[in-house]
Amino acid sequence: MHKQSDALFQQMDKDNSSGASREEIAQFVSSNAQLWAKLSVKLNQPAQVVIQVATRVAMELASGKEGQAALDAELSPEQFHQFRKKYVLDSSGSEEFFHRAVFANYDKDNSGELDAEELEQFLDTIYESRSVVKGVITLPPKEKMRDAIMKQCDTDGGGGFHTRKSVAS
Repeated sequence: MHKQSDALFQQMDKDNSSGASREEIAQFVSSNAQLWAKLSVKLNQPAQVVIQVATRVAMELASGKEGQAALDAELSPEQFHQFRKKYVLDSSGSEEFFHRAVFANYDKDNSGELDAEELEQFLDTIYESRSVVKGVITLPPKEKMRDAIMKQCDTDGGGGFHTRKSVAS
């Protein structure tokens, strides 16, 4: 498995820098539909949009950094291998990746939380198209869902839906 990761890394590292940039990781993400296709379908988003979101999540998970620092990072071959092993090849890791990417799709400012507007956009997607939960569950009225989310996830009383920590737990 390490040999496969090394070979993929070598193909991806177009500039031979021994580090994978966001653009190089975006190429990897783009060519691995299991990282973004489900997002595209479930969120009814164009492939280009969800590939960008999936790349952001991949950079954060692989580098251990957040926000712009993650996007500016150069991943080492070992970081790439660990990311691929945990989030691409392992089914439970793939599911975690999907959940983080769904969240990141709505966290437009990359703050690590959904503010009131971002949460409203998330709820609109669920309630208008039911794409994320289509055929899976019956939803309560939107206002009850919003109240339940805020009660559970607004840990500091600031009105945001915090997830970097709550998704990981």
